[in-house]
Amino acid sequence: MGERRNLFRSQINGSSGWLLKAVYLPINRSLSSGAWCPWVFSGLALLAYTWLTPLRDLYGLEARNGLIAREMLEGGLSLIPKVLDRPYLDYPPLYFWLETLFSWPFGHVCTFSAVFPSALAASGLAALSYYLGREISYYAGWLTAIILATSPEFWLKGSRATIDMLLAFEVTLSIFFLYQRYKEERPVRRWWYILGAALAMISAFFTKGPIGMALPVAIWKGTHSDFTWSFCFSLSGRLGYFPVLSHKPCCIS
Repeated sequence: MGERRNLFRSQINGSSGWLLKAVYLPINRSLSSGAWCPWVFSGLALLAYTWLTPLRDLYGLEARNGLIAREMLEGGLSLIPKVLDRPYLDYPPLYFWLETLFSWPFGHVCTFSAVFPSALAASGLAALSYYLGREISYYAGWLTAIILATSPEFWLKGSRATIDMLLAFEVTLSIFFLYQRYKEERPVRRWWYILGAALAMISAFFTKGPIGMALPVAIWKGTHSDFTWSFCFSLSGRLGYFPVLSHKPCCIS
């Protein structure tokens, strides 16, 4: 066993071990520093939110979301959601797109494929809460993630097909990027963080409309007095959804 370990180390230190250096060393550093722990916790939360889905049916508003996803699965993805072949303009299409995407391997909309976008957003939100709380301390980050992930109402929303959970993840992600941009001193990375925040806000807009951009834009305006940037952030999502705003829905008798 010791000979194999020494041989492996010699391969890493040798000139021919450049691939091992590129793969093994970063993984080893992340494992030794515990950087993988939030992602393991997020994966366990995802499993906890979805393990009961094969044992139940969709009910309430979940059935409406599943019906819209079934329309897209049968007729193709569309910018304007439809119910019984009639436009449904109460919500933008992003959550229904995700439902359709996760339903495609099954060939039909099931409880798991309808719930999975919400559960994935909830587990991602738990990981984001850890990274935001870690700015205070290591223990604050873990307490934040554990308390959030195990709160009864949060657990309930994460295990149902709820659009609000995806919205909460996207809004938190945009705030996370804005905070990282605020801390970052290197200009190139600051631009990348701005791009990430803009994409997260556009996704939030395509999830539940302008309300998804209200909080990030308010935070940006509170920390920056530049009107041009605030205007660009608030306008970025609206331009993308202009075809929906200009659509004339048919009359429903």
